Parts: sequence; structure tokens; C-alpha cells
Amino acid sequence: MFIGLTVVIVSMILFIVALTMLLPRLLLRVKYNVDEPQDRGLKRCIVGNKRCVVFRSEERNRPYIKQFLLTCDENGEKLLKCKCAKGIHYLDYDVVTFDRYDKVIEVINVKEDVCQLGVTRNVVLPRECSYVSIIIRGANETEFVTAPMTAIPKKSIFGYSVCVFLLSMLESFIIKISCAYTFGGVFRESFASSADSILLNLLISITLCLIGGATVIMTIWKRNRS
Repeated sequence: MFIGLTVVIVSMILFIVALTMLLPRLLLRVKYNVDEPQDRGLKRCIVGNKRCVVFRSEERNRPYIKQFLLTCDENGEKLLKCKCAKGIHYLDYDVVTFDRYDKVIEVINVKEDVCQLGVTRNVVLPRECSYVSIIIRGANETEFVTAPMTAIPKKSIFGYSVCVFLLSMLESFIIKISCAYTFGGVFRESFASSADSILLNLLISITLCLIGGATVIMTIWKRNRS
């Protein structure tokens, strides 16, 4: 009896971990829908051991960020520093990083109080980053609804749902067999194949599928809001 209950508890823990942590991380990866940047490169220069490119911000960002600087040192570390417009003392912005194939690598959110010189702190960029796009979320006391549009591809949602269904069926089978060997006694084999056990298995499957379906919906909702 102890072994059967242990199997049920352990399998349920693994089932929940797989649905809420493992599968979302593997299958529900957010895709960013961001336009390519319109910032203009003004000049290239070398400062110390760093290669630098000065960019002029695109028009929609100029009231807040006039220019920004991308640097790369001899070790390959890449940094971003922005020069703010006059009067800007607080910024909340997203740095959308692109690789050389125009694919979004990562979106880095930065919130900071701008120093008196009007220059932001260094933001560490991914090493594979080739260029960036800056999206202003807020400046001073004003907030804007301009976060990068994110979505999970439909094929990823379908694959995740299929995996949830299969795991739910597997878990219901494990619970059924464990219950049969725990409570069925010498009749455990007949209990496992009886009509009552089939009904129990069906109820467990429906319950687990409902839990899995709720998990799919909640996970996708949270991922799309992040």
C-alpha cells in the first residue's frame, strides 16, 4: 500500500512540474513582433580598446533619447549607453537586440534615474547582438503603452496541448494501476480491467485533461502578458 501511494504522489508531483515548468520552457517560447530599427549610424570611432558606433535615435525617440552608443571591446563584450534629451531625469525603456540575420535575440527592460549629465548607465548586450531598437515605455512621470508585441506561435500551442493530453493519459494510467495494486488485494488484476476501474480511469483522465487544459490557458496568458 505504501509503495502504491508513493508512486501516485511522486507521479503527480512530476506531472505538475512537467505541465507548469518543463513543457512551457521548452515549447512555449515567446516570439517578438518588432519592426526593424530606423536609427541612423552617424560615425564609427575607437576609444581605448573599444570599437564604438554612434547612432542618432529615430524620430519618435528623439524627445527622450537623442543619441546612443554601441561599444564592443576586444573580448567581445557589447554595451549600450544613451544620451538623453534635456530635462529627462527618469527613463523606462526596452532594448530590443537583433542578430546579424535580423532575428530578435532578447528584449532587455531598463528602468533608471538619469544622471545630471543626461547619460544612462551601460546596458550589457548579448555577444551575438549586431544592432538594437529602443522602445520607450515611460519618461519622467509619463508612461506609454509601447511594449514590444509578443506572441506564442500557434504550432507551439498545439504541440504543448498535445503533450499535455498525452501526459494526462499517462498519469491517469499510472494512478489506475497504482490504485489497483494498493486497494485491489488479490483481485488487483481483475480490478485493473473491470468496468468500475475503466470508469475510474475515465474520470481521472477527464479531471487531468481539465487540469492540463487550464494549465495551457493560464500559461499562455501569462507568457503573452510578460
